Amino acid sequence: MKRLILIIITTLSLNIYGQNNIKTAQMHFDKMEYAKSASILEVIIKKNMDNQKLLQMLVDSYYNNSQMEKAYEWYQILMEKFEPEVKTIEYFKYSQVLKAVNKSEESDKWFQKYKEANPDELRVLNYENEKATLKSILEKPDKYKIKNAPFNTPFSDFSALFYNDDIVFTSVNKDALNDKNGAIYNRTNQPYLELYITDYEARKSDAFGVELFSEKINKPFHDGSSSFSPDGKTLYFTRNNSKGNKLLYDKDKFSNLKIFTSRLENEKWSAPEPISINSEDYSMGHPAISPDGTKLYFTSDMSGGFGATDIYVVDILGNGLFGEPKNLGKTINTEGAEMFPFVDDNNLYFSSNGHLGLGLLDIFKVDLKSDNMLPVNMGKPINSNYDDFAFVYKEELNKGFLSSNRPGGVGDDDIYTFFKRISYVSGDVTELGTGALIPGAKVVLYDEYGKELQQMIVSADAQFNFEIETEYKYKLIGSKIAYESDTKEFFSAEGKKMVVPLVLKKEFVMERGKCIIKIDPIYFDFDKFNIREDAAIELNKIVTVMKKYPELIIEGGSHTDSRGSNQYNQKLSFRRADATVQYIINKGIDASRISAKGYGETVLVNNCADGVKCTEPEHQLNRRTEFVVTNIDEIRKLYPDICGKETEVVNPLDLIDKK
Repeated sequence: MKRLILIIITTLSLNIYGQNNIKTAQMHFDKMEYAKSASILEVIIKKNMDNQKLLQMLVDSYYNNSQMEKAYEWYQILMEKFEPEVKTIEYFKYSQVLKAVNKSEESDKWFQKYKEANPDELRVLNYENEKATLKSILEKPDKYKIKNAPFNTPFSDFSALFYNDDIVFTSVNKDALNDKNGAIYNRTNQPYLELYITDYEARKSDAFGVELFSEKINKPFHDGSSSFSPDGKTLYFTRNNSKGNKLLYDKDKFSNLKIFTSRLENEKWSAPEPISINSEDYSMGHPAISPDGTKLYFTSDMSGGFGATDIYVVDILGNGLFGEPKNLGKTINTEGAEMFPFVDDNNLYFSSNGHLGLGLLDIFKVDLKSDNMLPVNMGKPINSNYDDFAFVYKEELNKGFLSSNRPGGVGDDDIYTFFKRISYVSGDVTELGTGALIPGAKVVLYDEYGKELQQMIVSADAQFNFEIETEYKYKLIGSKIAYESDTKEFFSAEGKKMVVPLVLKKEFVMERGKCIIKIDPIYFDFDKFNIREDAAIELNKIVTVMKKYPELIIEGGSHTDSRGSNQYNQKLSFRRADATVQYIINKGIDASRISAKGYGETVLVNNCADGVKCTEPEHQLNRRTEFVVTNIDEIRKLYPDICGKETEVVNPLDLIDKK
């Protein structure tokens, strides 16, 4: 009997102990102290494998702390036991976890399940639009080289940015690491975050120092994720809502984040003050100041947004005043989390787990000057299967920073430096035949898909130079009025400066007092007036010129050799001229802009007149058609470069001899 009572008491004690542990785990989970909730749940879950609530809490504890291997381990069990009962958002989260552990096919399968259950969600609609784009991005060579920054620690380091010749970044409180009584952030079991500064950028060597950014700014709780005004004298940063050494909580017992500012006065930073648009009811953080200092971009979970956190922008009015915050809209924001904005002159960069990515948070780029503002995934190696965020880039240095918890780092979140793999393409624009420079020519650089990237008008030296990314296909087109454009395609190689000359062919020449469209001679077979295949190629060039200069009026003049009677040759030459003109009209040129005239044997280009013995190639030179501009005075008013000085007439036989 005593033994039975002892067993009952022991069993009750164990049950009470288990219930207390569950309550403790729930308490830590509700406070977002996920490291603690996970450690407790790992112990008690083994006897509660059929408890969906506990399994879900354990999965979320690991997922919310980005411990993807552990999240995957427990997600498998959760889905195997309770797939029909879980909320469909778990399909989406599980697909992200599967990406993180390199199980892409499984990830796609679970996303399809999520899509079927939520067909109208923004992230589902984005998935279809972004899938092909992401595939093409991943098929391209890497645009960037990336490496772990030397000032990372075994703990959380992130959100680095340039400040003068130094780097300011967010890291855990180093003093608390050495203090048994130091404050610990229970979500991660690491000390609270502070702002630090390092002179690594200035020294560019292994001999660098790291120190607190400012005693005035760093306080007992979180201080991090910052941005500077263009003059470097105003700091915006993220901080817990607190008063003195005490955290302040909202009605849901959550300590929200706020954006604070500090001013540099007499080489010292002032006591931080919250900006006026903060709220006690929601969080604001991750400030990013536009290059001109007029706008503040930030992350917030304020009501009226599209998802967990959205990106907003607000006008900076001066004297501590701001305009009305504006949500950047559903093209950028999704039902997921969008955060960590950064802006340069033309682009917005941000992180998201709502747009199609490689894993968890991915970094995206938006052209702020485009009409559609569509986010584009930055691809590898900027993004990985894990969290990638806090992207900044300084174009004049060709260098930037990002943060990631990808495998292979030093600690938790790590800071990575990166730079674009760039090269250059240069050349000059010259005239075909003479080699003369062509100042004023326009040179345009295109990518392999025909999108214009850069352009310039060459100066007196006719030189052009463009910065390009390596391992890509490009196209250059050089053009100028009165010249036929030249197109060159090339592939850029890393570490190699490309030299691609452009050679333009004159479209018009002055010969014998006439302005003639410059093409290779159009020849006819003996006693024939049909358009030969080689003639069609040249006539198509005439069509191009006529379309390029819609005011142009021309005459198609045909010539024969001296064999046969003058009367016969006159009729033959007209038939040849008429055939060429009809060909051009049939290609879409108005008949009023072109006329035909036969010259017979009256205008020979050599001495092969009646009675002179000549070879067949010599006679062939006379069987030709020339296209003469008949409204040259009007055309010169519109296009002064057309038909300038008289061109020296070269004996075509001399060209044959040189060949």
